Amino acid sequence: MKSTLLLVFLFIFSTQILNAQSYRNDASKKYEASPLSKRKKKEQVYKKNIVKFNLTGLIVKSAGFQYEHKIVRKTSLSLGLIYRPKSTWFLSHYYDTTTASTGFSQESIFMMASSRLRSFSITPEFRYYLGRQAPKGLYLAAFARFKYNKTQFNYHYYDDVNFVQRSALGNLNETMIGGGVLFGYQLVTRKRLTIDFWFLGPWIGNQHVKLLSNVNTSSISSLQQTFIAQDMKVMLSKEHDIQWNTKGILTTFNHVALSARFAGINVAYSF
Repeated sequence: MKSTLLLVFLFIFSTQILNAQSYRNDASKKYEASPLSKRKKKEQVYKKNIVKFNLTGLIVKSAGFQYEHKIVRKTSLSLGLIYRPKSTWFLSHYYDTTTASTGFSQESIFMMASSRLRSFSITPEFRYYLGRQAPKGLYLAAFARFKYNKTQFNYHYYDDVNFVQRSALGNLNETMIGGGVLFGYQLVTRKRLTIDFWFLGPWIGNQHVKLLSNVNTSSISSLQQTFIAQDMKVMLSKEHDIQWNTKGILTTFNHVALSARFAGINVAYSF
């Protein structure tokens, strides 16, 4: 009887040992088959805020800044500001040395060479990143833009009363409101340095144009007014007749305008 009980006990004990060994072997195989089941690779976490400075704007004497904030995994909102203080346009030096062989009259060349431009723009933007998460990688953006340009230039006329050449000041104000799309790539480093490249951003909007010049028209013949108006058309963003009144020139009109945010680079810091 005792020997029978001993045999039963040994059988049960050996069975439990085999089952435990089998369980350990199966668990080991499962772990080897999927090593990441116990340990997942840690995903890079990026800062949610980025402040940027526009390097390419320096070419046209502009200072541009942008602030971007990540809102959810793949999207962000940003706000950009660009300001250009009044200064000569970068083509002014070319017009100042060119000749009438370019197709412009001498007076049109004088107007363009004497021009000084001041501008301001504000651009809210919504970005969608095509990679794993914002704000890194390729992105598509929808943006709105308000832009204001003020151009001052000089032009000549002859005083028919005193028979002398005089110079007058023209003011061209252009306001454009519209929207478009932007395609680019943003590189984010571990050192919090960010580089934002954009390739092209076409946009369309309504442009309001106002050309103003206060001058004594009583001493300018109607024929001379026609010649001045023809030479001055080169200053407008769209072909349009120049209107004179008793106080000088006052021309206003609206038109649909196409523009683009051309290729550029922002350098930035994330935090």
